[in-house]
Amino acid sequence: MFSCTCGDEQIVTDNGPQVETVSEAGCGQEQTVAYTATVSINGKDYSDSTDPITVPGTATGHIYGEPVWSWASDYSSATAVFSCTCGDKQIVTDNDPQVITVSEADDENDKVVRYTATVSFGGADYSTETDDITVPGETPSEPDENEDDGLCKWCGKDHSGSFWQGIVGFFHRILYFFAHLFGLR
Repeated sequence: MFSCTCGDEQIVTDNGPQVETVSEAGCGQEQTVAYTATVSINGKDYSDSTDPITVPGTATGHIYGEPVWSWASDYSSATAVFSCTCGDKQIVTDNDPQVITVSEADDENDKVVRYTATVSFGGADYSTETDDITVPGETPSEPDENEDDGLCKWCGKDHSGSFWQGIVGFFHRILYFFAHLFGLR
């Protein structure tokens, strides 16, 4: 409204004020804008702006990317770190990863396993899997000594004869076990 000293008043309306974004909406932050109205009277332009105004309902939630995984040194747990563009981080841990046996141990090879971890975050499941991991020192289960063929299941020789052959066979199995345990056989 414009007022003259003579008492005359003129009302001029700007029907299309300019909107200026002061700050963008983000993670938990509403957008703020300022409005600028411009009118003309008697060939002269006049403008006025508002203070920044918060626009309700414009805040966005966090936008997290794919997780960055890290495994405990003994593979007993895996941790997924989810990071938002604003810097917020959320950490989720699988304390019971699944163990998949790739190949069993035998006389010449150690056991090979693979671990799989799965976590739930933001209504979705995320998984990761290790490469093949060799488990050193695992030997096949001890053979059944009660089989009736009389042959040592470790070396294939007959140690079932006399008492002394049984003693020799016993020590032979112990030596074989340690040799295999330390990779000498």
